[in-house]
Amino acid sequence: MGRRVSLFTIIIVILGLVIAVESFLIFRSVFSIKGDNKKLKEYVLSLEDENKRLREENKLLGNKIDSFYNPKNSPPDTPEGWLTYRDLDEGFEVGYPDVCRIIVGGTEKDKKLSITSGAPDLKADINIVSLHKYKNPNEYIKEVYDYRIYVKESVYINNIKYYIYKLSGEKHYYVLLKNKTHIYDINSPSEEFLIRILGTFKFI
Repeated sequence: MGRRVSLFTIIIVILGLVIAVESFLIFRSVFSIKGDNKKLKEYVLSLEDENKRLREENKLLGNKIDSFYNPKNSPPDTPEGWLTYRDLDEGFEVGYPDVCRIIVGGTEKDKKLSITSGAPDLKADINIVSLHKYKNPNEYIKEVYDYRIYVKESVYINNIKYYIYKLSGEKHYYVLLKNKTHIYDINSPSEEFLIRILGTFKFI
């Protein structure tokens, strides 16, 4: 009889332990789910913040669909001692050092503006090409440079991103801008001088 009581007691104890373990596992899983829900909510909030940031960036880039940027709204940064050349017919202005001179050439439809001096590093050309001649800037690159031109780097001037192009096998640097009527091929043998010229260029 005593042996039976002991066996019964053992069975009761084992059942109690099983119930306790199952209760613990259920309790832990409930809190684990709560923790996962918290992490999920934090993840969803982070996605919403990222989505908001991307929408704001898209709004800022809305006027820059074309990869050739229009610097009309950027204030020109003309260095001290520089002069300003303004072309009302073509609708732009550009600064140049007072030691340089401006030479205007080309044709009636395709004008060329040269900024020149005795120094090789103080030289730049602005080729103004009608969009009636080329459907888009990519066609201009294909026809004029036969795709031998490539993007060397990008720079920010007056909060505008410009792509600096380089012609394969030559030490010459280019920036391509456009408005509704023309392509502006600005180039120089000096990358530094080209960047300084870009800082003064503005559509008017």
